[in-house]
Amino acid sequence: MFKVSHEVPRCLLTASPEFNDYDYCLPHLLDIDEEYKQYFINARDTGRYVIMDNSLHELGEAYNHERLRYWVNELKPDEFIVPDVWMSCHQTAAQAKYWLQFKYPKKTKITAVIQGKDKNDAYLCASLLANLGYKKLCVSYGATWYNDFFPHTNVDMGKALGRVRFVQGLLKLNQLKDIKFHLLGCSIPQEFGWYDNNPQIESIDTSNPVMAALDGTRYSSNGMNYKPNANMNDFFDIKFHLLGCSIPQEFGWYDNNPRIESIDTSNPVMAALESTWYNDNGLNIKPKANMNDYFDIDFEKVDYLNIIHNTTKFREINNIEKIKHYG
Repeated sequence: MFKVSHEVPRCLLTASPEFNDYDYCLPHLLDIDEEYKQYFINARDTGRYVIMDNSLHELGEAYNHERLRYWVNELKPDEFIVPDVWMSCHQTAAQAKYWLQFKYPKKTKITAVIQGKDKNDAYLCASLLANLGYKKLCVSYGATWYNDFFPHTNVDMGKALGRVRFVQGLLKLNQLKDIKFHLLGCSIPQEFGWYDNNPQIESIDTSNPVMAALDGTRYSSNGMNYKPNANMNDFFDIKFHLLGCSIPQEFGWYDNNPRIESIDTSNPVMAALESTWYNDNGLNIKPKANMNDYFDIDFEKVDYLNIIHNTTKFREINNIEKIKHYG
């Protein structure tokens, strides 16, 4: 059974071990995002399995070579995907050969990406990389020629089926019988089930289920037949709004995280209408009062002191700045 990792927006990094077998690192983010860097330093220190990419997919070309070498030695990932050149067999093979000259941390295994302008070029690239001594090769999901290799009226489905056909060819080559594979991304999620858990496919990474979720799309029992429109570049810095609460002090537990931009809750008002005052710690039960029952209440029946007390205390217990008095 292969290992799976789903890339996530920054806000989900610390939650990702709940659904990821390992951590997939994009090195360019290590230099521009402190929280992302700290997450991967912690992953290193706690023994999480880490595969470090070269950020070609995100940047259009591999990340700065000096910074890649720095981060390989700093993070000591379990695997490092050496720089490749999109859909270019010979330039990719040349890069793979170049990166063999360096020394790597003892536990770091270097891997290389198969590239090519068509299937024959890609098969040649796989052979060249194996001859260089690489024991694990990566296969991208996005090569345009997959759709020529397996024409289909649904472009995303054709791309997935094209890669399946290509990988099946790789697995049949005697020269590659001892090679392990990593599958980079996907167009449709059910593709990975079509490999029948082949033991040569050791790992995969894809943000597909996360991006679909951010699109508001839930997988069906069969997956989905198109690639989500959401892109990690658009969602890495996503902001959040928290809708309501059960107990008011919850909001203080987020430590004023700047990505939580706004909240709404009627809790202090509903508690006040029940004549319940917040104490210094908040309230440990949700008020029974409901806005549907109280929306038309007469002002004369409202103890406004209760409202002011609870709404003020709400800000105090959650460390939220008080509203300046009007006038």
